[in-house]
Amino acid sequence: MNSKYYPVHGAGLGLRRSLMNSLADQTTQPVNFLEVAPENWIGVGGRHGKNFRGLTEKFPFICHGLSLSIGGPSPLDEAFLQRLKRFLKEHQIRYYSEHLSYCSDDGHLYDLLPIPFTEEAVHYVAERIRRVQDVLEQRIAMENVSYYVAPSKKMEEIDFLNAILQEADCDLLLDVNNIYVNSINHGYDAGIFLRKLPAERIRYIHVAGHYQEAEDLIVDTHGADVIYKRNGWIKTVTIYDTADRPDFVRQQYAFAAHIRNPEKNPCPEAIEERRMKIYRELFYNNVEDFMANTYPVLRQIMPDEHWHALIRDYFANHLSHTPLFPEMPREFLKYLEHERRPHSDDPPFMLELAHYEWVELALSLLDEKVDEKKIDTHGDLLEGIPVISPFAWSLSYRFPVHRIGPAFQPKEAGEIHTHLVAYRDANFDVRFIEINSVTAKLMQLIMRNNNKSGRVLLQQMVTELNHPQPSVVIQGGMEILSDLKKREVILGVCFKT
Repeated sequence: MNSKYYPVHGAGLGLRRSLMNSLADQTTQPVNFLEVAPENWIGVGGRHGKNFRGLTEKFPFICHGLSLSIGGPSPLDEAFLQRLKRFLKEHQIRYYSEHLSYCSDDGHLYDLLPIPFTEEAVHYVAERIRRVQDVLEQRIAMENVSYYVAPSKKMEEIDFLNAILQEADCDLLLDVNNIYVNSINHGYDAGIFLRKLPAERIRYIHVAGHYQEAEDLIVDTHGADVIYKRNGWIKTVTIYDTADRPDFVRQQYAFAAHIRNPEKNPCPEAIEERRMKIYRELFYNNVEDFMANTYPVLRQIMPDEHWHALIRDYFANHLSHTPLFPEMPREFLKYLEHERRPHSDDPPFMLELAHYEWVELALSLLDEKVDEKKIDTHGDLLEGIPVISPFAWSLSYRFPVHRIGPAFQPKEAGEIHTHLVAYRDANFDVRFIEINSVTAKLMQLIMRNNNKSGRVLLQQMVTELNHPQPSVVIQGGMEILSDLKKREVILGVCFKT
C-alpha cells in the first residue's frame, strides 16, 4: 500500500443542497474539496442534477456512502454497487468511503446500527468489503462509527476495527468526533484508542459536533461547532433471518426489529433502555421528517395522532429495498397502494393526494435524456408525428387533488374525473395544468403513438367522439396541440427518416 496517497488535500465540506448556489457563485474556491453521499445524487436529474454536475466539474469530490450496509445480514446489493460504480466514474469522484455499520435487515432503515464486535463478524464484514473493492475496482475506506450500545460484544472496538482493516486490506476514514463520543459513552481513553489506529491506512478525517445528553451519554449529531486544525500529513473533512445464520446476525435482526416495532419486539437483553431509546427516536424521526417534507399537504390535513400512527405502521411493516434516499417517498406510496389496510378515519382521497404530491418530487428529479437530433421543434404538428416530452405526465384522479388543503377536503369523489398534466419546463420548474377529458384522451393517444400524424390522431378522436362536425374537432385539437407545444409538453414532431 502507498502510504503517501491521499485522494484529496486541505479542508473539505460536506455538501448540502442549501449550499449549492453559494458554492456555484464562488469565483475562488472557499474549500479544497466537497464530500457527498452518493445515495442522495444517483439518478437525480433536473435542476439539482444540473447544478451538481456544475460543482463536480469545479471542485474535487469524494463520496461517503450511507446505504451500503456493509455489515448487514442480507446479501450485498450488487445492482446498487454497479450504479455506484457508474456514478463515481461519471463524476470523476476521487474516493469512496462507507460506514462500518449496517442499515438494513431485509429492508432499509436509513440510519446506522452497530455491528456486533465479534470475531465471526470480522470475517463476515471483511469478505464483504473485499467484494465491494473488487466490484468498484478501487480501494475504499471504512469509517469508525459512533454507537450507543454494543450488542453481543466479544472484543473491544479498537481490536474489531483494526482486525477488519487488516483482513479486508482497506483504508480508514477517521472520524475524530466519533472516537470522542464513544470514549465518553463507553468509558475508554480516546487518546489511547487513537494511537492504536494504523495511521498508514488513514485517507482523510471527519470532524463534526455532538450533543451532551447526560454526563455519561453524548449523541453524535453533526450539528455543533467544531475547531479545524491541520495536523501533519493528515487532511480533514428476500428474508434472510433463518436459524442457520450466525449468532451475531440473529442479534442484528433482533436489534433492527425492536427499532422498527418496539411494541411487538422487546429490547434485546443486556442493553440499557436509555441508550436504545436514542436509536428508536433517531430512526423514526428521520423517516417521519422525510415523509412530512415530501407530502406536506397530507401531513397538514392529518391530525398528529393519525399521521404518526400511519408513519409508524409504515416504518414497522414495510421493507424498503432502495438504498437511494430520493426514492424513499416512492416506497411510502407503494406501502399505501399495496400494503396498508384502510382505516375508517382515513381521508377518502388519501392515496390520490399522496400520488399527486409524489409526482412533483419525481418529475423534479427525473433523469431522462431527450434526443434532440430526432425532434423537429418547428415541425407541423398536424402533418408530423407529435412527440411528448418525457418530463410530461398525464394524470387522472377521482378527486380534485390539486385543490385539496385544510379548507377543502371532499368527502366523496366527484362524478367527473379530474385530469391534469404535470410537466417540467426548460427551467426545471414542475408545473400542473388542469385539462378536460378530450385533451386527456388526445394526450393518451400521442403517448401511445409512434407512427401517426397529429391530423390522423385528431381524425381518430372524431370517430371515437362521433362528433357531427369533424372540422370543429380538428381545429380545436390544433389549438390544444399548439398550447401544449408552448408549454413544452409537446416538444415538436419526429424528423422524417
